[in-house]
Amino acid sequence: MLLRAEHSHPRDGSSSAGWRLASALQAVKASVSGATVTLRNVAGAVGVSPNHLGRVFRAHTGVTFHEYLLAARMFLASDLLNSRLLPLKQVAERVGYSFGSLANRTIMIVGAGKMSELAARHLRRSGASHVFVTNRTHERAVEMAALFQGTPVEYTRFIGMLPEVDIVIASSGAPHYILHKDEMQRIIAARRNKPMFLIDIAVPRNIEPEVNDVDNVYLYDIDDLQEVVNSNLRERMKEAEHAESMVAEEVERMMARLKVAEVTPTIVSLQEQLEQIRAAEIDKMRRKCGPLTPEMEHAIEAMTRAIINKVAHGPISELRNHAGNPEGAHVVAAIRKAFHLQDL
Repeated sequence: MLLRAEHSHPRDGSSSAGWRLASALQAVKASVSGATVTLRNVAGAVGVSPNHLGRVFRAHTGVTFHEYLLAARMFLASDLLNSRLLPLKQVAERVGYSFGSLANRTIMIVGAGKMSELAARHLRRSGASHVFVTNRTHERAVEMAALFQGTPVEYTRFIGMLPEVDIVIASSGAPHYILHKDEMQRIIAARRNKPMFLIDIAVPRNIEPEVNDVDNVYLYDIDDLQEVVNSNLRERMKEAEHAESMVAEEVERMMARLKVAEVTPTIVSLQEQLEQIRAAEIDKMRRKCGPLTPEMEHAIEAMTRAIINKVAHGPISELRNHAGNPEGAHVVAAIRKAFHLQDL
């Protein structure tokens, strides 16, 4: 895959060339969504001529600089369009152009590459009523249109079709603008100012940026979509942090219950042991002193229970305080031994 070229080693063993190539790849990766990423700009950034960088780039990666940049841009665009967290319809709504349902919306896909196919799949899943596909190679447009029950359009005629289109996805490999401001002014007039939504994910850009100055035309590129995705992820992160806090509190309560549960058998054994001692000593007193009045029985019960509770309080507190701690097992063992409790 082209995007993994930065991990390859120089074929000629030149450490200098390899270093400059690594710097160039890093520059492309850091600015992949920018419109000014060119061989000349990157070459200037790493201190070599464009021709030299182009030769080194191809020698080390097996592809041209333009091919690598195109693959990097397509990879980023694929992440945006293929994100399950943010369907294309939501992107449109988040950037200020709400289409509502896509059921009655018409789409024009310009370019029949992988990105165009991903866009068409998304739009179809979102309920788009019809998809037009155009490409410089008409046969390829016919093939893609058939995948989505769409209509292929001759490349030379697609601008004439735009007054019928609500959304345009541009990912053509053309080296120049294919849609200009003056053309969009005529198109939007033919639509009687009915809004249009344009997404330009091509490298270089397919749509003249000044198109965005036309009223009721909404042009967005990869940078705009990335910001929408980032904003969406920030909101999701806030919700996730709140959920994590709730989970952490519940886990803490559960862990406290589990820690107490670990020492509960020992606490129960201690209480039973002390109750047996108490009951046995009361029986001895009855045999020695004879029958007791109800008042005496009540007083002895209360007194002996108070004594037992005070005796048990210290060990039980220690057991609970050390529950779940590394030394907790030693505390349990010491108390079981001190009170002659049977092994569990």
